[in-house]
Amino acid sequence: MILGSRGRHRASRTRKGRGLHMKPTVRDQKVGDRLGRISMAMLVLALFAVGVSRFGSSVDRSVGPLVQPKTPSTPSSSAAATQRPESSVALSTTDVQALARTEYQVLLPVLEKSRGPASDSGEAAPATDSTEALSSSTSAASKQTSSTVGVTSTTGATTTAALSSSTSTTTAASSSTSTSTPGATVPVSVVSGGVAVFPGGSIQGAVDSHSAGTTFVIKAGVHKRQSVVPKDGDVFVGESGAVLSGEGVTEFAFGAGGVGVTVRGLVIEKYATPTQQGVIRAGGGAKDWVVEGNEVRYNGGTGIRAGSGWRVSGNFVHHNGQLGVFAAGGGVVIEDNEIAFNNTENVSSHWEAGGTKFVHTVNLVVRGNYVHDNKGPGLWTDGHNIYTLYENNRVIDNFGPGIDHEISHDAVIRNNVVEGNGFGWTGWVDGAGILVANSPNVEVYGNTVRFNNDGIAGIHADRGSDELGARELKNLWVHDNVIVMNVGQSGVVTNTGSGDVFSAAWNNRFDRNTYTLGSEPKYYRWGGGSITTDQWKAYGQDPHSTWK
Repeated sequence: MILGSRGRHRASRTRKGRGLHMKPTVRDQKVGDRLGRISMAMLVLALFAVGVSRFGSSVDRSVGPLVQPKTPSTPSSSAAATQRPESSVALSTTDVQALARTEYQVLLPVLEKSRGPASDSGEAAPATDSTEALSSSTSAASKQTSSTVGVTSTTGATTTAALSSSTSTTTAASSSTSTSTPGATVPVSVVSGGVAVFPGGSIQGAVDSHSAGTTFVIKAGVHKRQSVVPKDGDVFVGESGAVLSGEGVTEFAFGAGGVGVTVRGLVIEKYATPTQQGVIRAGGGAKDWVVEGNEVRYNGGTGIRAGSGWRVSGNFVHHNGQLGVFAAGGGVVIEDNEIAFNNTENVSSHWEAGGTKFVHTVNLVVRGNYVHDNKGPGLWTDGHNIYTLYENNRVIDNFGPGIDHEISHDAVIRNNVVEGNGFGWTGWVDGAGILVANSPNVEVYGNTVRFNNDGIAGIHADRGSDELGARELKNLWVHDNVIVMNVGQSGVVTNTGSGDVFSAAWNNRFDRNTYTLGSEPKYYRWGGGSITTDQWKAYGQDPHSTWK
């Protein structure tokens, strides 16, 4: 190339106005070598850019879903012999000359920077690294090829944001965005394959302008005061760093419609949700939702209020005003979530506040959750629940009982770790690690229950009946658990004045458990009072159990 020749073979220079033949210096040779390499790289880049620009004419750049290049139509047989495929590049002599001129104009400032001022010894100042200069040049070129994507808002205006399109076949994405924590940054994982909604755009506007079953990519940044009523099958996926903020004003983020909706990967915070309402909420036929991988925090009311067929999985739900998670309906699955520090508004936890509450459910599954430090019960089925399964949960340091199955029906509570709960509910045996109240046909086994305000306990009171039958403590079967108690009691209590709950007909029994007890004399309740271990065994309880 021209510049390489000038740098490599220059044979003379003039110093202080006098003609003087000199041999090329080391500095001249190094500069020439660098410029030769830069020149070749820039020519390749320019040739590729021409090819991409010609191919780009076939790309649909309309507003809407993240577009893919259209498949070129097949030419007719008569034109096939003369028509060049759109992806090929043919350069004329004029094209090559224009590229050479462009290259010279781009490289001239690099040449001047590389040469630098000569020192008194005749050696050149250190040259800028050629790869750094080439990176700067390609960055400038990519900025010239950027395009914009817009999302129509509810007012009909168009919000646009630049979306850089690289001309290289390999792109390194290393941008980052700031989270709501001052000074904290996280990498942005770009999600493709949907309608992009940028901060400042309207998510509801995007939903309204697209058909049901559309995927919406919520771009990184803070999306303020958004409330979304989805269509059937809509999917909302947040890039890393995508935050929906209600700013203490907006009532809810997602809900009130849509079947089979997915909400994934978002931070949802600061919504002014009322008591007994959800930030993400069922209602209006909102069934079979998947809510997964979100962080739902610092909101009023309840973080996630699920309905029939919902799967709530892998979320971090914390510091919400009343409850972390609520659910009602059939076939709800709550799994692998962290639910913590909820009831920041100090709602009465005996009424409805704490980690979770479930009502009117059938076949509820609560599995693999870490539920801790909530101001109220950890896991709480309270009214009209049947065929409930609690398994493999860790329930730690909640204000109320760890797991509370109340005025409900058939359930299995197994293989949970329940520790340090119930010290805010100190009456009777209300602060049990596992509490079963006025609920028949419950089996409790394989759990580790330790250092709670009480151990494992059952309550029978006069609570009437519901459409599923009488609310009575019958057929409670507590077996093969590890129970550690320094304080409190395990067993059964009643305030009805009747001894039916202690009868063989009602079939409430404990066996094959392993106990570690503190220094108190009476760790059990049966027959109307507190009793010793020997008295407990005399009533026929725990005949095959172990005490350490």
